[in-house]
Amino acid sequence: MLKRSLLLAASLAVIVILSVMVYGHYDSNPSPFPNKNHLIARINHLFPEAAASKIQDTIFIDEKHTFVPFISKTGRYSTSFWEWKNRKWKLESVNTGGEPQLLKLHLDDPETFYFIWNIGPRSKLSYGKFYLLRDRRFLVTLGKQNYFPKIQMEKKVSLDAKHYGVLQIPKEWVTVLNSMMEQESVKQANYLFSNEPLNFGWLPFNSKNNVVFPDDLNGNKFSNYGEHLEMVRFLDEEEIE
Repeated sequence: MLKRSLLLAASLAVIVILSVMVYGHYDSNPSPFPNKNHLIARINHLFPEAAASKIQDTIFIDEKHTFVPFISKTGRYSTSFWEWKNRKWKLESVNTGGEPQLLKLHLDDPETFYFIWNIGPRSKLSYGKFYLLRDRRFLVTLGKQNYFPKIQMEKKVSLDAKHYGVLQIPKEWVTVLNSMMEQESVKQANYLFSNEPLNFGWLPFNSKNNVVFPDDLNGNKFSNYGEHLEMVRFLDEEEIE
C-alpha cells in the first residue's frame, strides 16, 4: 500500500513538473523586444533579399505581436511582422513591396484583423481606401428564389502623413464578418453561403484624387504565417459603386 502511494505521488509530481515546463515554454510572458541592430541582423539572416538597413518603428499590436516597418539599403519601404512564440521573438513575415496586407491574429475573431503597410514617397500616394466587399447574387435553387445584396464598406486612410501604419478593421466590418461567420456555421452544407465570401481590397490615390498603381509596390515576400496573413487585392474602379 505504501509503495503504491509513493508511486502515485511520484507520478503526480512528474505530471506537475511537465505541466509547468510546457506552460513555461509556450505561454511565458514576452521578453523585451529586440533592439534595432538585432532586428536588422535577423531580417537579413532569414531573408537576405530584404537588405534591411533602417528600422523606422516598432508598433506593438498586442503584447505578443509586433509590426516593424523598415527601409532597405536600396531605399525600399518594407514591412516585417514578429510574434512571441516558443519563448522567443520570431520573424514571421517580410514584404519588401510594402503594399497593404491583412493580418489575422485569430482567424475566428475579426476584431483581431489588422491592415499593415509601408508605402514610401516614391509611390506618390496621398491616401488609400480599404474595402470590405461581397458581390450581389440572385439564385433560384429547388424552386426557391434567393437574393444576396452587395456589401461594400469603405475606410479611407492617409498615406502621405506617415509612410507606414497599422489599422484595426472598423467595428462595423467586425459586426458584418461575425454575422457571416455565424451564418456559415449554421448552414455549412449550403453552398449559397460558402461560395461568395466577403473579401478585402484597396484603391490607392494620388493628391489629384486619381487612382494609381505604383510599380515599386511589387517586392519580394517571405512568410511563415500561412492563412493568418494575406495580401489585400488591388481593385478595379469598376468594382466600386
